[in-house]
Amino acid sequence: MNITRPDTTPADIEVKERAWWQKFAEIEDKYCWVQTPAVQRTLRRDYLKAIIDHTPADGRILELGCGTGWLCRLLAELGKRRTIVGIDFSEAQIALARQQAVTAGLSGQIQFICADGTAVPQSLAAFDTVIIHGFLHHLNRSEIQRALLAVRQHLKPEGNLFIFEPFRQSTQSSAASPASERLLRELARLANRGRLSGWRTQNQQESEVRALIAQRHVGVHPFGPSPKEMPFSKGELEAYMAGIFLVQERRRCMAISHLIVQEWLLRAISHPRSSNLLLPLITRISGWLDQRLIAHPEIPAGIWTFDMLICEAAPSNA
Repeated sequence: MNITRPDTTPADIEVKERAWWQKFAEIEDKYCWVQTPAVQRTLRRDYLKAIIDHTPADGRILELGCGTGWLCRLLAELGKRRTIVGIDFSEAQIALARQQAVTAGLSGQIQFICADGTAVPQSLAAFDTVIIHGFLHHLNRSEIQRALLAVRQHLKPEGNLFIFEPFRQSTQSSAASPASERLLRELARLANRGRLSGWRTQNQQESEVRALIAQRHVGVHPFGPSPKEMPFSKGELEAYMAGIFLVQERRRCMAISHLIVQEWLLRAISHPRSSNLLLPLITRISGWLDQRLIAHPEIPAGIWTFDMLICEAAPSNA
């Protein structure tokens, strides 16, 4: 299936995108993508360290499409002297971000702004580091161009842009799926063993959360789950960046480990004691297997890999 990212988005799809985030913001935060701080530190520690290593100790960091602010909070905890600003268009997400920053005692270090992430407010001073984390693939082509140009205007000349986005794999192979993928899928099945046959109890809350997650995938198949969400194809993102940013380094960071952890977080709703005891081990194993999977020469078609691009501004005459 060949689906091209649109130049613009119809008004009704924009309305559906905002409604999707309003409805699923909390589910995304707790189970599907953000998950818990302990999970974040295990699955994302390598690329978080790269961001910190490239940012001055007293530097300014901007995140576009910050969602519920989990990445901003982790960066604030890692660098107490840094000033961090997060921008997102979703009022529901920003409300959660502000609330959780207060709870974590970080509201004095982080500022959250509800605004269009493709147009950074001109009142903001320049930043040493800008992060675009899982945001651009929710945009159409013209929005991506506007976001990159806005970042260029607000990034210090010596600053770095970190882009972390999903890329769909198109490799068609007759070979069996890598052992790492099969083991990851088995970990997910282990979390659900007995649930479908009825011998593992499932309380009402888990049933309700699973029912809501079942409604979550509304995007264009096989992409989604939000109405505008579409992973990048090979070379697509680099084409949008031409003349604006240069890629210094590219790292493949994740694939499906968060999906395995999601099933164990859902299991913990009904069985908190056993699930929470196993969750740290499951998360470490999932992260280790995920690294084996993304290093495999032939990643199965249909899997999204999450790559980080470390970028610098292109010369003005590029």
